[in-house]
This record gives sequence, structure tokens and C-alpha cells, in this order.
Amino acid sequence: MNTKILKSALKMSGNYYDRETNTLYMTRAFSKKSEYYGTDECTLLIKMEKQYPGIKTIVYKMRDNKAKLTYQLMEKFIAMMPDVEANLNEYKTVKKVSLAMANHYKYVLDWFQKKYPHYEVVIVVAEDGTIEWDAVKMLEKAKAEKVKPEKVKAEKIKPENYQETELCAAD
Repeated sequence: MNTKILKSALKMSGNYYDRETNTLYMTRAFSKKSEYYGTDECTLLIKMEKQYPGIKTIVYKMRDNKAKLTYQLMEKFIAMMPDVEANLNEYKTVKKVSLAMANHYKYVLDWFQKKYPHYEVVIVVAEDGTIEWDAVKMLEKAKAEKVKPEKVKAEKIKPENYQETELCAAD
């Protein structure tokens, strides 16, 4: 089966039928809509089941290829910005506060994206022609402050009651 064809068909119509394996692949959204009688998705599913007895249906989950922004990458980015010490102290404080939250990473990520909304791009120009964000100039300004990004090390923060244990697989 050609995965490129599968993915493009799923993006376009929400389903793909593979004749070789007698399998109907569908997206989660298509599957949810097909649960309600009278919808186009339900009608299509009924027709496919009549036309191809024994058809298998698989809900295909599309993977997000976006790379995860790790704590280490956040720290390296902050280290390249002007006023490194103040920003890193704020980052460490946010990271410590996140330990009280249900999702530590999400709390820190939300703070980072709010503080640095254009971290993925080099330059952002506003509609009026002014430069809102210039990563190159920020890096030059940080170098002028004579702070090297390599000197900043990632710091692991653990709660006070944290204990490491080894898990053994049952034989």
C-alpha cells in the first residue's frame, strides 16, 4: 500500500479503501460522523459494507510531524536572547511553579510561547513595514552583552519528595 496516496486521500475525503486488504481507512472525524444515521459518512459506510462483505475498518491517526520543543531547546533559545540572566531566572521560576501543575511541560511551554511568540521565525515584519522581531539582531545584542549560549546548562528540577525506583520486568 502506498502511504502517500493513503494520507492524501484521508486529508481530502476522510477515507480510503484498500482493495488488496479489503480495508476501509478513515480519519477520527469521519468515524465520528459515520456514527450518526443519515450523514453522508454513515451512508457511505453502509454502502461499502453491502458492496464489500467482510470489510475491515481502521481509524487512521495522522501523526503531527511538528518537533517537540524540549526544555533544553527553550533554555538554549533564551540563552541567545538579550538579558539572559533575568530571562533564565524567570524561566527557572516558571519551571519550579510548573511542578504544582497537572501538566508541567504544558505550563512551561505556554509561558515560553507567550513570552517568545515568534521563536520559530527569523524575522517578522508588521503590516506598516516595521520590524517586530529580528532573531539575528537579538543574537547580536546578546553577543554584545558578552554572554555565550554554551555556558548555559540545562538544569533538572525534581520535587522534594521525588524518589527514583527501578522497575523490573516480571519473568
